[in-house]
Amino acid sequence: MDFRFGAGVSRRDGDKIGTLRGLIYDPTTQQISAVVIDRTPMVERDVLAAIGTVDSADIDQTYVELTPEQVDALPDFMTERNLAPPPDPSPDTGDEITDPVDVPDVPPVGAATGIESIAFTPIIQETFNIPGRDVVLDGNAELWATDGHIGNLKEVRVDDQTKRVAFVVAAEGLIFSHDVVAYGNQIDEIEPGRVVLNVGRQALEDQSRE
Repeated sequence: MDFRFGAGVSRRDGDKIGTLRGLIYDPTTQQISAVVIDRTPMVERDVLAAIGTVDSADIDQTYVELTPEQVDALPDFMTERNLAPPPDPSPDTGDEITDPVDVPDVPPVGAATGIESIAFTPIIQETFNIPGRDVVLDGNAELWATDGHIGNLKEVRVDDQTKRVAFVVAAEGLIFSHDVVAYGNQIDEIEPGRVVLNVGRQALEDQSRE
């Protein structure tokens, strides 16, 4: 199964669910345990679907064997909590109105820009609803050779039978980027935010020419 981040995710009957945001890797079993589906704009949340629900996947589309009811019941991938809610308004101390005293003749904050208030900045805490040791593989994860950074992941091939990573594809370069493939036996470790290889850049370049 080839999982390309950003590819469409649909039910087998053709109903679109969302797009593929990422995969969940279990370092204990060294298997992919779930897929992360971005359901925007259908609903404003990302959800988790067990890898066993995936019927097939290629670089263009991932199909899952789920009913509409099962799709709606998929657990959230992430929970957001506001750690700094705006302060409560000042309590009403009475009906008496008093004129301001010694107030400088300056415009109120935000008057020139049209911004009503810039005093409150929300602080959001994100909690991933996956086991603590599990790793998220997505487009933000980096591929590292023994001699440096290669690029960000764009595709992961998962063996249909073992559910282990067969190879990963990263985009190297910014303007004139090209794909770099690293095979499962070249992966030393998969950790939060990056995939670390046991080979250098030259080995990857040599195998790309074979």
